[in-house]
Amino acid sequence: MLFLVIIPFLLPLTAIAQPAPDIDVACLNLFYEPGKQLPKVGMSASITRTFTADDILQGTLLTGDENPIHTDSSYATDMGLPGPIIHGFTLIGFVSRLIAEKLPGPGSMASGLNNVEFLRPVFPGDTLTATANITEVRTNSRTNTIFMTASVINQNGKVVLRGDLNVRYQPR
Repeated sequence: MLFLVIIPFLLPLTAIAQPAPDIDVACLNLFYEPGKQLPKVGMSASITRTFTADDILQGTLLTGDENPIHTDSSYATDMGLPGPIIHGFTLIGFVSRLIAEKLPGPGSMASGLNNVEFLRPVFPGDTLTATANITEVRTNSRTNTIFMTASVINQNGKVVLRGDLNVRYQPR
């Protein structure tokens, strides 16, 4: 009887310990611990997520950006699109999540976005994969600066966003 009482408590704990199902990390250094050490040039990481109409609503509420291309189906179709599109800043936030959680991880802070290009619209139902690659690491006595390239690719293999990032990083 005691065994049956313990098992229900263990199941939620093991579920909590598992990584989110939409995150897939592919690092050159398999022993890299995000947030605990300085990453190396050549390392990369990716995350994948399917975007929804709720992401448009949340983006609108957060920024106040009520551009009808995001909020009005009729307007979007009049513009030649199949429907409303996801806010661009939402895609940048998706890349920010990758940096904050995976590479370099906790202790990172974006300090520059350069050459960001929005190449294709993103619609509810699109599944996107954001990938960041480290191209340079600079260290000094005060901080570490990591230079990265980033891209976001849709489920059809088409690049929807690309750019360069500067990230300040201090491992724990």
